[in-house]
Amino acid sequence: MLEQSDGKIGYKEFLAIMLLTIAAKLVHTSPTLFLQDAQTAAWMLPLMSLLVVAAPFWLLLSVLRKTGKNLNETIYYLAGKPVGFILNFSLFVITLGGATLNSRSYVDAMQILYFPRTPQVISYAVFVGIAIYIALRGWESLGRTSTLVVPIAGLGLLTLLVLSAREARPAFLFPLLGRGIPALATKSVVFAATYADLLVLTAMAHKLRSHGALKKGAVVGLIVSAVLLSLLLAVYIMIYDYTGATGVLYPFLQLSRSISLARFLTQVEGVFVGLWALVAVVRTSIYLYMTAVIFGATFRIREYEPLVIPLGALSLLLGLLPANPVVNTMLLRYGVLYNATWPAIILLPPVLWVLHRWRCKQIA
Repeated sequence: MLEQSDGKIGYKEFLAIMLLTIAAKLVHTSPTLFLQDAQTAAWMLPLMSLLVVAAPFWLLLSVLRKTGKNLNETIYYLAGKPVGFILNFSLFVITLGGATLNSRSYVDAMQILYFPRTPQVISYAVFVGIAIYIALRGWESLGRTSTLVVPIAGLGLLTLLVLSAREARPAFLFPLLGRGIPALATKSVVFAATYADLLVLTAMAHKLRSHGALKKGAVVGLIVSAVLLSLLLAVYIMIYDYTGATGVLYPFLQLSRSISLARFLTQVEGVFVGLWALVAVVRTSIYLYMTAVIFGATFRIREYEPLVIPLGALSLLLGLLPANPVVNTMLLRYGVLYNATWPAIILLPPVLWVLHRWRCKQIA
């Protein structure tokens, strides 16, 4: 007799989800945001930003361990209902914004490079529809799917990097410090938003089998993601130079179009595009599911999984608003989302830690 699933995931599934949500960023989006100010030193930003968020996230994990709750419940427990509602609703808006901008970025890439004659509404609706279907399978199913996708995607990425190595020019990485340490330090704070996904993922703590799985997955996931992001940025700079890479909207897809395995195997782009699309749709499904969970937690709705459908439709409608990829990438993602997210990542964990200490003293 089969045992009934509890709908929770373990360390391996959580780590796979972490890698899909964080490490996959530079496979799907433009490196322009990193390169614009840091220039040749842009590859250092993920590592420096990791140092910025390390202490806040450690405090957050400590608070979650002591309260035994997920992020949303902890906020309500420590901050009270009025303030807690504002904080949780803000977290929902950030998550929905991330899901919307990401999905629009994927559709823009498909439209520009592969389906220029297909109406954008149709491409977008099909993409979001598939993502909604996968998200409705549940958190445990998303975790298992991620554990299957990540090794395949990792192998594909490794193959692409090896095949493109002959085009790399290490000299393009110099000067190593770009515009200098002050510029790097400033931007490393702003790009702490790169790791905002972990903040959102802590809202799923109740869907993990133990706090140990959350802690171990968070630590390993952040380190691996930072290394992979730095490696990808370094590769983009070595191949395109930082001035060239700044103007390339989708470097991963562009890179896949320029490689070949042998003299008679020149059209291997389809393999990498297929992997790219697979990661894109699973990643969007994860975002939509987390958006539904956070919305349900904010408004105290127990049956939150059906909310994936209307929230997915809302994401689709909002995603149609940006006029072009430049508006999506530069104005909305960097100008709005990043600048709204990094203060929350750095300030919210210490505030919750202080509130928890104060509450413990009040009880004692």
